Amino acid sequence: MLGLSISEIIERGEESRPQPLPFRYLPLEVIASAKVHLTKTGKTDETLRYVLYSYYTYRDTVNRDMLAPHYLYLGAYQWPRPARFSWANVNAVIVIGESIFGEIPNNRSEVVIETQEKGGITTKRVNPETGITKSDIRNIVQGRDNLNEVLKYRIKDMSRISFLFCNDWQLSSLDAYANPFYFFLKDYLEGKYEEKRAKEMLENALRNLRRMKI
Repeated sequence: MLGLSISEIIERGEESRPQPLPFRYLPLEVIASAKVHLTKTGKTDETLRYVLYSYYTYRDTVNRDMLAPHYLYLGAYQWPRPARFSWANVNAVIVIGESIFGEIPNNRSEVVIETQEKGGITTKRVNPETGITKSDIRNIVQGRDNLNEVLKYRIKDMSRISFLFCNDWQLSSLDAYANPFYFFLKDYLEGKYEEKRAKEMLENALRNLRRMKI
C-alpha cells in the first residue's frame, strides 16, 4: 500500500487519461458517516460542516493540478482514502477543516486574496464598500499552505486510479452539493428552517448523493 500525494499519484498514473466515467460526488464513507452523525447527534449544522470540510480538504489537494485522481470502489470512482486519517472520522475532518479553512460559513464582508511568494503568504483584505485594502505577510504554515504536498492518500492498486479534469470536477461538485450545502447551512443558522424540516432536507440530499454521476 502506497501513501502518495496527488502529484505523485498523477505522475505514477500518467498512462491514464481523463475520460467519462461513473463517479460519486462524495465517497461512500462520507455519506454514511454524515447520516450516522446526523441521526446520533441531531446536529444539522455540524453535519453540513463535516461534508463541506471534507470537500474543501480534497479540493485543496488537487486545485494546483490539472487532474483530480479518483479510485475505483464498489463500481464507481471516488476520492482516494487519506493515509493518516479517515474520511469517515467526522471529528478529524472538522478539526482539519477548521484549522485550514476557518469557520463555515465565513461571514466576513471583505474580500480576501492570498498569494504565495518569496517564502511567505501575502494576504490582502479589500472592503467592497469603501475600497480600502489592508495587506500583511505571514510565514508559510506547514500542513496548511502546502496541503497538496503533505496530505497523502492510500493507494493499493494504481490500475484502479483514473482522473477527472480538476476544473470540471470542481464546477460539477460546486453545482451539485458544495454551494447548496453552504447556503443551506447559512440559512439554517439564520433560522430560516425548522429543525425537523432541515434534518429531513439534509437526509434527502445525502440519499441523492449516493447516486453515481456518469
